[in-house]
Amino acid sequence: MHGKATLILTDKDTGRVVKRVEEHNMVTNALNSIFSLPPQIAYDKSARYIFNGFLPMYENALKGLVLFGDTIPQNAYDYMLGGKYSVLATAGDAYSGADAMRGTFNANQSGEIENGYRFVWDFAPEKAVGTIKALSLTNRLLGNRGDLTLAGADSPYMINPSDLTNNGNYNSAVPLLNGTGVFFLQKGKNTFYSYVTGNPFIKILRYRISDPLGLKICDTVSGVLEEETQINLSFATSTSTSQAFYDTKTERLYCVLYTYYTVSNVRYFKFRYAVINPVTCEKELETDYISTNVPHYASAKFAFYDGKMYVYDSAFTIYVCSLSGEIESTINLGLNTINGFLTLDGKLAVDCKFTSSGRRCIYVFDENKTTLMQHASAYTPIATDIVKHPYCLASNGSTVYIMLRTDYLATINNLTSPLEKTDQHALQVRYEITN
Repeated sequence: MHGKATLILTDKDTGRVVKRVEEHNMVTNALNSIFSLPPQIAYDKSARYIFNGFLPMYENALKGLVLFGDTIPQNAYDYMLGGKYSVLATAGDAYSGADAMRGTFNANQSGEIENGYRFVWDFAPEKAVGTIKALSLTNRLLGNRGDLTLAGADSPYMINPSDLTNNGNYNSAVPLLNGTGVFFLQKGKNTFYSYVTGNPFIKILRYRISDPLGLKICDTVSGVLEEETQINLSFATSTSTSQAFYDTKTERLYCVLYTYYTVSNVRYFKFRYAVINPVTCEKELETDYISTNVPHYASAKFAFYDGKMYVYDSAFTIYVCSLSGEIESTINLGLNTINGFLTLDGKLAVDCKFTSSGRRCIYVFDENKTTLMQHASAYTPIATDIVKHPYCLASNGSTVYIMLRTDYLATINNLTSPLEKTDQHALQVRYEITN
């Protein structure tokens, strides 16, 4: 991807060009990271426009501009803004308000060019006043921020990677993997799978998209349903006592039906399960009821990971069992609440609380590590290395989502010499970018 930025200062009274600067850009790894989807992302089965929050790039992923008062280090892998540099102004969509740090999109002069797109933004004399040393293309939502220091700036920085309605509404939920009917990604392929539960069957749906890393600036993409396969079972998969869990370690989908048996007035779990290869749509195993010594708890959830089954009781002791039901070990973290199991970066974790009024946490078993989640009405970023920028984990206080941070720098243009803009000058920024 190649780009050339042209900055034009004109006298506000005469319209005479005072200075014209041209700079070529370097491309960061931001877009490559966006379209190299993290394996934890799950999409609702009705999502046809999988990348709608990004595409076409000239409308979303690249339609933001940031003007800096600092020179930006040209490191392709250090592309998150994160408040590290002095921002003079931003621009995204058309804007007629009074924010002195926000320009406006010039739709009349912008448009497709051969093998790319031309962006044009205008800054009135009273806007973007200062010394401009660098500029970058970014997400349109960051461009629409203007003054980044305003209260509540964190929440608009993040969007969901999938917009189910394809209408610019970014409030669609993108839950973490392992909910009923969600997609998972086949490694090395541009293929997504979902499952639909039924009585007594499960359906595997295979969707294909274009190669994300081959997308161009003006491209859009939608998922195409390639195949739908129904796998008949001898038990229901859509009842209140059934669950499904995708084991990222063995890449198998487990369908579980559970009930209990009673010994000396004590109830214990018994369960049956089927193992599905979602890629080949083969039922590799289906069991009859297997008894365990795990105390029955009606609100418990199951997880299957690396050939083991995980389940918890009313005291939130987690039992690690073999697939034949024998208890092999227990894990007691002193938990007050368990909201469910999940897989993150190929590892098993539990969404939990240590006290009733405490913060929600993600505990990763393999790493014996806890990540705190913040309580907030808005989506609050969670400090974690589980997912990589520009993706992040975020919580609205009750649910954890994978979100996309929009404060990334897709390109960096450092000016050879600073450009001084005063309130006597209008500024136009033209940015031509080609595939």
